[in-house]
Amino acid sequence: MTLKDLRLTEEILRAFFDGVTFKYTVCGDRPIKSKVEGLNIIAEESGFERKKIYYIGDRGEDIKSAMEAGVNAVWVSYGLGKRGEFSELSDYIEVQDFSDLYRIFR
Repeated sequence: MTLKDLRLTEEILRAFFDGVTFKYTVCGDRPIKSKVEGLNIIAEESGFERKKIYYIGDRGEDIKSAMEAGVNAVWVSYGLGKRGEFSELSDYIEVQDFSDLYRIFR
């Protein structure tokens, strides 16, 4: 889920995750009120169990939204956010660099 439009999102995914299939995305060309709403849309429309959905983010809000929606949270520590934004939370996967992230989803 991203606020970027679908075309740009697909270009980014191909550039960084070549060979990885993302089965469902919600992008900025589809209006949503919150990240939790977007994650709920993904869960409901895709038919996937929430435990099989991963939300990758670099901000505390991303981790909190994933947890509120009942999906897996992946925090990329090399992004813009800081651990202090969600230090009270513990149920997330942390990746230190892009290669860690790629290994999880390859």
